[in-house]
Amino acid sequence: MDVKLKMIVENRPAYLRWKCIDDFANMNKKKLFHRGNYSASNTTSEVLKPIFSSIKQRYTKQVIDAFSDDKSHVKMAGGGYTFFFVLPKLLKFASCKYPFLPIELVLEEVRSAKELAHKDFDFVISGYYMGSNENAFLWLAHTGYMATRQYFDDKIFLSTSSKSLKEFGNEENLLNNQDIVFGRLDEDGEKKYLYSFNPHGRENESPKVVIDSYFMAHLLMIHGVGIWHTFASIRASEKKNVLVLENEGVLSVVRRFIFCKNRATHLNYFQRKIFKLLEESSR
Repeated sequence: MDVKLKMIVENRPAYLRWKCIDDFANMNKKKLFHRGNYSASNTTSEVLKPIFSSIKQRYTKQVIDAFSDDKSHVKMAGGGYTFFFVLPKLLKFASCKYPFLPIELVLEEVRSAKELAHKDFDFVISGYYMGSNENAFLWLAHTGYMATRQYFDDKIFLSTSSKSLKEFGNEENLLNNQDIVFGRLDEDGEKKYLYSFNPHGRENESPKVVIDSYFMAHLLMIHGVGIWHTFASIRASEKKNVLVLENEGVLSVVRRFIFCKNRATHLNYFQRKIFKLLEESSR
């Protein structure tokens, strides 16, 4: 009797799919629900079609009106690291809480209030090295943006591929002999290699591997090409391929979250969720 009752409960239709509202006309009518067996007849489909269409129009308009009169997406910007390793974490949570909210991710480094003056971002993750550029966002009030008081201290660790230890025998030999991956050249054309942290005693070493992309440098590192660095906030799935060479962070990046003032109320959720995700990853 209990087994029969359980089967009845499991087969009862439950959890309507969002696609019913997003694209009812083209969806498989046998898959209206996430759980249970149900197949809508042609008559039922014709009745439901205008109902779901009306719901979609109503909520789509509310989402657009909540952010801007002339924008259809919430635009979120992040730099070389945050665009690839932080913002994507937010998408599944955003789609769950706001299923009708279109989101556009933009790769752009924003280091000062001046750089925001002519932008139309809704939400920006910006960072600067601890102890430098701390006044970069003092004049945000004149740009239409505001920064959160809360910030995240994202520690940087000298790192390499977990496979490299076997190749070099021990960590000391690895630190002394493995190539160093360097970031891009100085924008002024000077021979300065940015975004790299060298092992002790190799500070003035000429680079053999230089690449103008944080994401590509990270890939080179995990494939054993050379020593690079990782942030405390990097997701757990990436950490399993990384060998941290120094347990004490060599530096920290202060990550602040900047909002368009007119839409700050609607974006508080994203700020809270991002802080939570960063803190969980760094544990």
